[in-house]
Amino acid sequence: MKKFVIIVLLIALLGISFQPLTLSIKSFAANEENPSYKRGKEDGQRAANEDTEVLWSVVDFAYGFTLGPVAVVHSLISRYVLGPELPKERRAQIANRQRDYREGYKDGYLHIKERNSLIFRSTGWLGWIGTWAVLDQMRQ
Repeated sequence: MKKFVIIVLLIALLGISFQPLTLSIKSFAANEENPSYKRGKEDGQRAANEDTEVLWSVVDFAYGFTLGPVAVVHSLISRYVLGPELPKERRAQIANRQRDYREGYKDGYLHIKERNSLIFRSTGWLGWIGTWAVLDQMRQ
């Protein structure tokens, strides 16, 4: 049983150590040095933080708590497999902007939404590991 706990903890730490690497991967816009791209990225990040609702944060935490590594892995690969999109109302807000602004907005928005989801799911997984470790210690 203790070997299992050690293996789960090692996998958890390994998964958490890869998070900064996956979050640092950027998509390439037409011109990332363009002020319009940078302004769009900042606006997208701000909009993503506004759209992060407490309810969905709790859902992501519960997802990580109940499914552990599955939730974290899903969060890590969903960007490449599912190809997330902007919500319709956000796309409508930026429809008449420059191309660089739209790409920066999309990059900033999706980056923050994915980061928030990954953080809450990882926190849920760590909560599960902590709860399991405490319960294991109480049995002894």
